[in-house]
Amino acid sequence: MLNKKQWLGVALSYTLLLFVACLATVKVTIAQSFEHKDKIVHIGIYIVYTLVWFIYFNFNQKKANYKKVVLFAFATGVLIELLQGAFTQNRSADVLDVVANSIGIAIAVTLLKYFYAKVQKNKSS
Repeated sequence: MLNKKQWLGVALSYTLLLFVACLATVKVTIAQSFEHKDKIVHIGIYIVYTLVWFIYFNFNQKKANYKKVVLFAFATGVLIELLQGAFTQNRSADVLDVVANSIGIAIAVTLLKYFYAKVQKNKSS
């Protein structure tokens, strides 16, 4: 089991990877089998992003703080979109990406609430 400092390293590494992947110049065109396939990728990325930061923010806490991780993940997604629009040549800011990120965050929080409640119930039993 990782300690809080190690979870911070995981969360920061994932965040750095996310920023690099979202802001790097991509010269390869990936064929899309259906429209908005990249939105599914955004959802998956933000599920993991939210889970990792939730674990760090709530490490050894008796009561989970969902608001902090939701705001943090949402702000990160918006910041990345703004940076893409302002500083990249082959990427653009996309409101639908923010929507997809938000769906990923909502899925993560739903899963977290379900499993966190189960863990807390088992601890008290």
